[in-house]
Amino acid sequence: TRLRTVTGVQTCALPICFTNRIFTSARSIFKAGSKFEFSRLSGNEPELRNLLENEQRRDTRVYKEMTADLLKWKFLNDPVRNFSITGIHLQGKLIGICVSHDDAQKTHLISWIQFARQEDASNALGPLSAFLIRSTGKKYIHAWLPLPGILEKAYRSSGYIVNKSNRGPFTARFPLKIGRAHV
Repeated sequence: TRLRTVTGVQTCALPICFTNRIFTSARSIFKAGSKFEFSRLSGNEPELRNLLENEQRRDTRVYKEMTADLLKWKFLNDPVRNFSITGIHLQGKLIGICVSHDDAQKTHLISWIQFARQEDASNALGPLSAFLIRSTGKKYIHAWLPLPGILEKAYRSSGYIVNKSNRGPFTARFPLKIGRAHV
């Protein structure tokens, strides 16, 4: 586990995980056609509000709760970054969303990802990554690796890797303060 206790406060460092154009292209050769469809969402869709309000609780103790109003405030109204919301559809039904933006010349950052059922993440994340690489023209897609759970496993099984050295691309760590540890 990446959690540790420092002066009575549990902290962890969330690493960056990433995948690239070559890996997602190679995966698509060996996988049959994707059953997922992707679309850009405006943030006003009733299906989006339903997905955010009816999401099953996460499999970790620590998670952020997202509402449609918070999504608009935090991402769509951001004065600096141009976020986009990608809807993830299965058999015509919205099963997840991905909020992302161009982070640098060659990279695209997934800032928020959410599924109605966390189990759908394992199958949808690979095709989503391929879609983002195709639609943005970027070489890399990266995200903060979630705490251990279904979503972390989905990232890893979809070809996202972590640069474990302290050098090179994608070596940043995001400090996360969990709260007071029980003594």
